[in-house]
Amino acid sequence: MRPLRAWLVGFGTVGQWVAGALGAQTERLAAQYGIGITVVGLANARDGFIYDGSGLDLSSALRLAASGKPISGRPGVRRWPSAIEGIRATEADLLVEVTASSAADGEPGFQHMGESLGRGIPVVTSNKWPVALHGWSSRDWRVAPTSRSALSPPSCREHRCSPR
Repeated sequence: MRPLRAWLVGFGTVGQWVAGALGAQTERLAAQYGIGITVVGLANARDGFIYDGSGLDLSSALRLAASGKPISGRPGVRRWPSAIEGIRATEADLLVEVTASSAADGEPGFQHMGESLGRGIPVVTSNKWPVALHGWSSRDWRVAPTSRSALSPPSCREHRCSPR
């Protein structure tokens, strides 16, 4: 089983819950679904983005966050000052975007999602503001044909429409 490499962007309440759930459900995900998820990138607004292509120790990151210490101080990780810079400089198979984006403009989530989808990397999010404010039509979410299929919202596939 090849692990799915994920970026986890947003490491507040929701992001820390996701990290804990991934750690607690590793065996069940492998046994029941045949999937292994390795978080290779992790970001929060305070500390920026950290990356380790072989996988980050989520238990350690959770302990650091609980004690108020920066996640960026971990040895052996590459670091960028912002999530978008880290996303642009690294590779993953999935973005889990759970930042606290602004109700005014949907940022920074909109930019994170756009960068990922533009590279053909699927997004899982709890972040409603980017889509609620911008919708699917405000940006071309499709990608050039590659080894990954072109991405479009399910509603567009079902109705044969085409996002801008």
